[in-house]
Amino acid sequence: MKKKNVRFDEAEPSVLLIEMIDELPVRDIWFAPDDYFDMKAKTRYDAKEWRKKGFGLLLKETFENPADDTQQLLNAFCRLDEFMSRRGMERHLSRKHGEERSDLKDRARYCVLSNQRRMRRQGMKPAELTDHLALIYHDATRPAKIFARRIARADEVAARGECDNAQAIQILEAMGVSPRTGRMERRLSNLSIRSGSTYDSLRSWGPSSQGSSSSERPKSRCPGSPATTMEECYAAMA
Repeated sequence: MKKKNVRFDEAEPSVLLIEMIDELPVRDIWFAPDDYFDMKAKTRYDAKEWRKKGFGLLLKETFENPADDTQQLLNAFCRLDEFMSRRGMERHLSRKHGEERSDLKDRARYCVLSNQRRMRRQGMKPAELTDHLALIYHDATRPAKIFARRIARADEVAARGECDNAQAIQILEAMGVSPRTGRMERRLSNLSIRSGSTYDSLRSWGPSSQGSSSSERPKSRCPGSPATTMEECYAAMA
């Protein structure tokens, strides 16, 4: 492998002056851990209420072992109107769908790492090893690629047409399910991970419980993927 050298032009050195600002609008720029906690809690609660409508069946058989009419099911899902649409939350809207996606991710990771160890023991060169692992990962994640392609087609159908719940309702009624089509309110009453726990009581367990109100609590810059004990507990039980 040929070596590469990096050289800097020292003939005309430049100096960059940075003006220090003491008071940055941190509260308006960065999310704090409690903001992430709120967003995740709202998303899970919204998904739970959506599943009660009965529309989760549209996604149940669409991932690893898809039904023959998978494309029709996804088309109906993507065409739900603005009050019922939850596009982008698929893994939370159907328990089976979400479990299959998580299982596939774990299997793909294990498959790559186990084969990498085996190939290294066999003395395979890095370039050849990389190519083999790429093929293995490509094969292991095939259901995810197929689903992505199908949901993209469903998005195209929805974009070219009009939002309409009729197709989804017709499919579910053919399955023997009577979906509830009442308008969903995006509110957070009765959000709980235990009986009788409201959203406010849940927040009292989370990272926002610092002995001060949310308006008084300073919002520090948040790490890329915050995870508190409460969030992990809630995610495991969702």
